[in-house]
Amino acid sequence: MTIPLGLKAGTEPIQLHDRLQHQPDVFEFYLNEFDVSGDGLKRLSDKIDEVKDTTKKIVLHHPMKVGDQSVELDVSEVADPNLYRFVRESTETLIQLAKDKSIQALIHGSYNQQTPTIIAEYANFDEAQSALFNRMDYYQKYGQNNVMFENSISDLFYFGSEEMDRFILQKGYRLAFDTSHAFIKQSGSNADLQASLKRLMPNIVHYHLVDSMGGFHDSLTLGKGKIDWERAYSLMNPDATSIYEIDLVDQNDCREMLESHDYLQNLIEK
Repeated sequence: MTIPLGLKAGTEPIQLHDRLQHQPDVFEFYLNEFDVSGDGLKRLSDKIDEVKDTTKKIVLHHPMKVGDQSVELDVSEVADPNLYRFVRESTETLIQLAKDKSIQALIHGSYNQQTPTIIAEYANFDEAQSALFNRMDYYQKYGQNNVMFENSISDLFYFGSEEMDRFILQKGYRLAFDTSHAFIKQSGSNADLQASLKRLMPNIVHYHLVDSMGGFHDSLTLGKGKIDWERAYSLMNPDATSIYEIDLVDQNDCREMLESHDYLQNLIEK
């Protein structure tokens, strides 16, 4: 069995050339705040068309930060109107672009770095989480089959516990499953990771394949951490796409992604 090759890069020409020379089956754009408006948005549209010459399976990863702030779906309009406006406008713009291009938009449900700050903008945790799910409901309805939501380590939105997974399944969201995030959130438990992969499989449309030691966000090459990849891969949705989201020594060289691909391919072939 040949595993599809999924690679990730920004819009910079040198990164695109590095990835596309390997003719990936799946390509994910790692976007920044300048890619989702004005000239940056026009350039992104052109780069999508360029990548389509290699693969039609393309994912647009919503910017993670604007300035030094995490792009939190749950940001309060009252507490931080500027961030709220950016999140709302950029998310809708990215989803619309994905619909126009017949590709996928990936939206992070939450980021762990600013979770305490976001919760403090509301009366309590439950109100903050309710506001988040209301916004995710809106974007799911807006994006339909062109949007997906990625898990994090944040208490507001994550995969791994049976209660949260069941709730997410009831919501019917299309999911992007980051293996390291789920593994870390469950304190490095392969059993919990595997159970979550199995539970959420019907709703998972995309995977971020990345290893971890299970303690913090370390983004390791596959085989360098503690995830049981043979078992984990057997529980993944075969119809979903995937990319290797690995920390690179050089952002212009995807060597660690290719090493991860070779590791998983060799493991599956044994």
